Amino acid sequence: MMFLSTKLLNKLTAFALWVLPLGVLIIKSGFIPKNLGHLFIIETLFALISVFVHFLVPNATLETLLMLPMMVAKFSFMFYLLIRGVNEPKIVHKSSCL
Repeated sequence: MMFLSTKLLNKLTAFALWVLPLGVLIIKSGFIPKNLGHLFIIETLFALISVFVHFLVPNATLETLLMLPMMVAKFSFMFYLLIRGVNEPKIVHKSSCL
């Protein structure tokens, strides 16, 4: 039984940590607003705290409260991409007439 808990802990921690490089890349890129990058860094912190709360103090209410900032970050990123899209400069192709 301890093996399953350790395996789950590793998966949840890896899932929580993948958002950190995403937040840093969003902040440095300039294609997406920096506020979303800061939200993803905050999401990483809350996700790691949520993982440890899940195993140390199994309290569903506390875990749900810790997941609220994570949902705000993910939904704001999703709606930004759906509504606004990426702020990428347009590439103009010049047709050469011979």
